[in-house]
Amino acid sequence: MKKFSTLVSILFLFLFAYYIIFNPEVLDIFEILTIQSLIVLIVIKTITLFLNSLFNKTLFKAFDINLLNFESLYISSITFLGNLYLPARIGQGFKLMYLNKKYNLKSSLLISSLVYFFVISFFINSFIGFFSLAINLEHIGAPFLIWLFIYGFLFLFSFYLLFKKFELKEIEVLKLKLFNKINSYFQEAKNGWITITKFKNMNRNLISIYLINYLFFVVDVYLITTFVNIYLNLSNIVFFNSINIFSGLIGLTPASIGLKESLMLLSINILNLTFEELFQIILLERLISIVFSLIPLLVVLIHNKKYKN
Repeated sequence: MKKFSTLVSILFLFLFAYYIIFNPEVLDIFEILTIQSLIVLIVIKTITLFLNSLFNKTLFKAFDINLLNFESLYISSITFLGNLYLPARIGQGFKLMYLNKKYNLKSSLLISSLVYFFVISFFINSFIGFFSLAINLEHIGAPFLIWLFIYGFLFLFSFYLLFKKFELKEIEVLKLKLFNKINSYFQEAKNGWITITKFKNMNRNLISIYLINYLFFVVDVYLITTFVNIYLNLSNIVFFNSINIFSGLIGLTPASIGLKESLMLLSINILNLTFEELFQIILLERLISIVFSLIPLLVVLIHNKKYKN
């Protein structure tokens, strides 16, 4: 998987460079973008980082872990950096390792918390993505129907998990220690899930935090496109953002490079963008993410220095 991720990343970086070399006019967006605009976009991303930290702080209260504000910000920072620069959403792994080391939280409970985050993400993202398509019927075709099916299925599935709960029955396949351990692990994960869902107002609080964060991501996309004089209607901005988040959740490659571009290209007619406009938006998004990464990096350095002392 690591070799595959590296190969895909290198391939798409090569394609990026190739396109820029033979189409240097796409770099004109950097002449339009001002320092003030860049600062505004960095501030928006900083707000989303704080909201992610609030999400973590709220979620882990279910396991009687009261994260300090700066500590939850640190967790969000290592998660962001890991997901941006490393494949397979390794940032989530960094978070789980930290919580396991400091709070001795069982891996099964950590997995429960991770799955819960994914379910919340899919629930909100798929609902809004589906709605953005439903009110934008101008470009019905195969990509449109594929996304409609994906978002519809993910919404119903995540809705069921969030509000109907689920019962994971123990299956005794063979009387072997290995299967006993597997059954025990899944039972602990199930108990962790139940602990989260039964915690007072947990669903409501986490959905609210994630929804606010989602809105800031939408504002981020809107500002990026507006600053470079590319204008999209609201439904297309929301749909663009939903693809962004969807590709990020899969995260097979660093910052979902290649996957994100492929999904966007597949949906270019729905978004009502030219290839050049799409390329410019994605290029600008990635540049801003790299510049912004200096902030979570600073948080990590401060935390590590403080921890050592």
